[in-house]
Amino acid sequence: MQTGFLLLTVIFLLSGCEMRNPPDWVVYHTDDDGIYLYDRANIEKDKKRPIVKVWDGALLSDAYRKDTIQPKTKDGSLPEEMAALAVVRNLETIDCANQKYKISIVVLYDSNGKILLSGYDEDHPEWKHILLLMFRAKDGSVLRTRYKTDASGWRDIAPDSHGDSLRKAVCTP
Repeated sequence: MQTGFLLLTVIFLLSGCEMRNPPDWVVYHTDDDGIYLYDRANIEKDKKRPIVKVWDGALLSDAYRKDTIQPKTKDGSLPEEMAALAVVRNLETIDCANQKYKISIVVLYDSNGKILLSGYDEDHPEWKHILLLMFRAKDGSVLRTRYKTDASGWRDIAPDSHGDSLRKAVCTP
């Protein structure tokens, strides 16, 4: 696996963002699909409520890209350029007390740092396919709730999911 190269790629990509402090990327979860990190140095904590805003990302494994992403580009369920998807970066807001989250932006990169897709619109057909890919486990179970659970856009964090691992990592006092 080209983990070292991808790790350097994501650090390079993410360190170029406008942030208050130099990024400090911490691994919060690893599995066969990839390595999941968050930027510990730039977590924004609401002073009045148990809410945090954090950049997180995933370095997708070669096996995940080959076995999951590439077949979906070949069958047309994902755009062809997504075959090169290697790094996912999200800006998330997490409600620590109620175990909910919102995604503000998603940026998808290839292994050379080229942006494949940036933004976030769960109602757009292109994003619906990508979100389905991102929020499903190998057995088809939901890793995170994909759609809005209330009018303000908050979603429940599924227990024992990647999102739950991130919540536990960033919602410490």
